[in-house]
Amino acid sequence: MRQSCTINDFLVSVMLFLLLPMSVYAFQQPQLNESSADQIFPHTLSGSTYNELWTYQFFLDDDIEITIVFSVAAFGPLKSPVSGARLSVVGLGPKTYQVLREYPIERLVVNRETYTVRLHQNRELYFEGKLPEKHFVKFTTTKDDVRYDIQLRLSEIHPGYTVNDGLFQLDGSTIGMITHIPYAKVEGFVSVDGIEKNVRGTAYMDHSFQDKLVTKLLSDGFRYVFHGDRSNWEVGQFISSNSDDDTNVVGYSIQKTDGTTFIKIPERLHRTNFQSIDGHSIPRTVRIEFNGGASSTLNRQSYREKFPLFQELGRFARRAAKTFMGGEIVEFRGKSDLYRSSQGTDEAFFYFFLID
Repeated sequence: MRQSCTINDFLVSVMLFLLLPMSVYAFQQPQLNESSADQIFPHTLSGSTYNELWTYQFFLDDDIEITIVFSVAAFGPLKSPVSGARLSVVGLGPKTYQVLREYPIERLVVNRETYTVRLHQNRELYFEGKLPEKHFVKFTTTKDDVRYDIQLRLSEIHPGYTVNDGLFQLDGSTIGMITHIPYAKVEGFVSVDGIEKNVRGTAYMDHSFQDKLVTKLLSDGFRYVFHGDRSNWEVGQFISSNSDDDTNVVGYSIQKTDGTTFIKIPERLHRTNFQSIDGHSIPRTVRIEFNGGASSTLNRQSYREKFPLFQELGRFARRAAKTFMGGEIVEFRGKSDLYRSSQGTDEAFFYFFLID
């Protein structure tokens, strides 16, 4: 028998709909989608200000960690748009190696057939290869009489992801966040300052972009990476424009456990147990409360590296840049315990940044 819907039933349904919090509909059904190969290309490159980052992290045998960040950025009237790359190598020798390279944006080469993004047609600073089929990263340069030669080839690349369309809203600004490589195997060759080594391990890469200066949009942010094997890993990235407001956070965690993949969306970010590191106040403990009641806690166990973005500028140039930009991005990396309410504790790598 067909049931009829009375006017009263209809009005009650409409009232219930209108009374539900709008925040429920803003992110009611977060959908985990596989990213497409074409999404690795630049999304910005227009306007007076923009910032786009491709952040690679390589976790290698013998406790070697390599971070390579490719970027494109426009700074308004401060300077002309540029492409750039910065490299850090920890654990290869007794010291930490860091280097930055920068070129006019007109030198940027994007090849959509080979899926290559190269900073300069005459420089060996690029990534290439259609994901998740294949991928290769090269960072070769010489600076201050130090030769850097990083050549890393990825395999067994896990498909990447976006949450919904990959776009998030923070204080009226749109921010793109894509995890292109949550997990992959990597092997290759590393040579820095005469120290040479064949390496292997795992790799991670995410991609973010926005149309405003990061220093004027954000207050801080962090990511963490746990790599067990191809069927067991977890990665997360989160950013905030107000570190004093625990609920002012966007981002996500993607977790794969025993072959099942799911997402967790942050509702609150607790930063506690602050400690001073090289004059900066850094939380030792970060607790993320996710939708649905799950939570994760990162307890920093070791601090391995600090990377100020303006470190190569002179004192006066650095002061001028910080004044115009509204601050300087200072990055910190290390290791932490990752405790999840749904399972035990694993060791994870963390990356934290703040605007100083």
